[in-house]
Amino acid sequence: MIISKGIKLKKLISWTGGHLLWLFAYVGLIAFLYYQKILTLEIPWLPISVIGTAVALYVCFKNNQSYDRM
Repeated sequence: MIISKGIKLKKLISWTGGHLLWLFAYVGLIAFLYYQKILTLEIPWLPISVIGTAVALYVCFKNNQSYDRM
């Protein structure tokens, strides 16, 4: 079985083009509304810091487990 090592740009765009178009339109709309001061984004820092700490501990323990296997 012969498998190519890369993905051609034309095939990649045909696979992801529709999704990227909707994503860019959505992000552009949010950026426009924020720029026009119609939409304000307020992100609370407490959940972000708690999730960040939990992810850091999880990665730390997974890393230690992988070194214990050696």
